[in-house]
Amino acid sequence: YGSSKGGVHGFAMVLRENLAEHGVRVNDVCPGNVVSPLKISVIEATLRDTGDRTAYEAEMAGLVQAEGIANIMAWLASDDAADVTGTIFTR
Repeated sequence: YGSSKGGVHGFAMVLRENLAEHGVRVNDVCPGNVVSPLKISVIEATLRDTGDRTAYEAEMAGLVQAEGIANIMAWLASDDAADVTGTIFTR
């Protein structure tokens, strides 16, 4: 999983470099922990294993909604982000 994210990031860096002279913007979005059934089940399993409610609450509070990632991507595709190029990291 991590390797595939690294591959996409590296590919975006090469595209950014090669397409800039043609006026093409390239951005890659690296989402953090997105709310999903799998992610929630992993956090809940960790709570069961450790009993650490503080860590559980911190992990749950740090999850990002998929709609938030979609909003970032829509903004990047808009004219409002015409001067943006690079990598966007989310929490």
